[in-house]
Amino acid sequence: MRNRQHLHKVAILLAGLLLVSCSQKAEEGTTPSTDSDILSIMIEEMDPAADGIWQSAGWIITEEGEQELWPTTDEGWQTVVDSAERLKALSAELDAPVYSAVGKPWSLSLVRLTEASDAARVAAEARDKQGLFDAGGDIYRACLMCHLRYAREAELSGSDTSE
Repeated sequence: MRNRQHLHKVAILLAGLLLVSCSQKAEEGTTPSTDSDILSIMIEEMDPAADGIWQSAGWIITEEGEQELWPTTDEGWQTVVDSAERLKALSAELDAPVYSAVGKPWSLSLVRLTEASDAARVAAEARDKQGLFDAGGDIYRACLMCHLRYAREAELSGSDTSE
């Protein structure tokens, strides 16, 4: 009988803790934290910011010859600086607890993306073509590291990544 009363008290305590935990989760849930939110950030914000760097660094080589992609005006270089700063800000946003709580331990990718974004900004400010090209490669590798893991995970779990 005594053991039963003890179990009853433990059950009530656990139920209370569960209710408190669920109410806290509901309050925390007001901030976006789903895979679709992350996908939206990637498609609508991260990809255009990265493209702002990649489309301004390197060369296009065709049968007709070589075309440089580097900016030719102060405004063009500033656009690259702005893209690098935006990419860094998005990295910080995605490193927030609300997104890591989704179960994505991607901090290493975000650290590398932040470092590469900083390098791109510095290179663009200095009009350093090779530095910008190298930073663009580092950005690509940081993105790829994450995509190889999480895009594959989403594909295996049946999540829709075709948006």
